[in-house]
Amino acid sequence: MLTQEELKRLLHYDPETGVFTRLRTGRKVGSHSDQGYLLIAIKIDGKSILFRAHRLAWLYTHGHFPPEHTDHVNGFRDDNRLVNLRPANSYQNGYNTGLRKNNTTGFKGVTYFVRTGRWVAQIRAHGKKVSLGYHSTAEEAGAAYLRAAKQLHDEFFGNTMVDTFEN
Repeated sequence: MLTQEELKRLLHYDPETGVFTRLRTGRKVGSHSDQGYLLIAIKIDGKSILFRAHRLAWLYTHGHFPPEHTDHVNGFRDDNRLVNLRPANSYQNGYNTGLRKNNTTGFKGVTYFVRTGRWVAQIRAHGKKVSLGYHSTAEEAGAAYLRAAKQLHDEFFGNTMVDTFEN
């Protein structure tokens, strides 16, 4: 298991920029995963092990790995500045996500229901799907989702379409 002391012997972490550099060479380290996270390889007992940079930032700063997940507040998985990282459980980490690639409505939690010709808003809370009703427009359904997300997900409601529907 990697410790804070071992990590600090190998790398420097700048909490203002989120950048890790090798102490020996001063070079930036890390490469992007398919999911967009920054990965850093560290040799432990002769084996190279990949770590997600945000987990290393937490270890470097706090002396331990986060208990469950580390959420990127702004949603950018490679922004590892300390102000952009917060501990989260699996539900909270899932709440703060952007639009899925296959989203065609432009609004999180909104789908078009062909049978009724109306827009449906749904949200997940504590592992259960909650219906937010049928709406005449995608914008109305998006606003219903955002209101529910703010109430149910608290600070983890995400940043999708916030400016559009602020009341």
